[in-house]
Amino acid sequence: MSESSRYRVTGAVFLIAVAVIVLPMLFDGAGLETAPLEPMDSQPVAAEAVAAPQVDEPGVAQADSLRDQLDDDAFDRESGVRLGDPRLTDAADQPTAPIDAWAVQLASFTDHDKAVALRDRLHRDGYSALLSDIKRVTGVSTRVAVGPIIERAEADRLSSVLSKRYDTDAIVVRFDQ
Repeated sequence: MSESSRYRVTGAVFLIAVAVIVLPMLFDGAGLETAPLEPMDSQPVAAEAVAAPQVDEPGVAQADSLRDQLDDDAFDRESGVRLGDPRLTDAADQPTAPIDAWAVQLASFTDHDKAVALRDRLHRDGYSALLSDIKRVTGVSTRVAVGPIIERAEADRLSSVLSKRYDTDAIVVRFDQ
């Protein structure tokens, strides 16, 4: 055996011997201090009497009337619009209340992913686009619109701009929340 190999073997044996002696001293846990556990009282906790919650009668009546107006999928039975979505109605319809805002509807899709893609494209181009689901006989359609817009003249101008830019037949609709 060569001299360098003998030095390596001797060094390895020495390191193993030191590890066998030192490592158990480090990991035996003798250096850790443990706090003694104090016994806990094992008395049962008394339950406090809680008063029954007060029922808001007008709120319950309002919820019941709202429930009657919606179908099982949360679409309004009258307008077909999903609860929480903006209502986009034909601008030619006579409003029952003063119109506060208008929107420009660009398209209506049965494929929700296409509607989301158009909305995202409009957002990237700097427009305030929104989606509105409506239930029809053929299923649920998702409408893509830009708005709300306060003035009708501005909505008409934007409708022609968007029709040319996105190659759609954009229409001006009423925007109700």
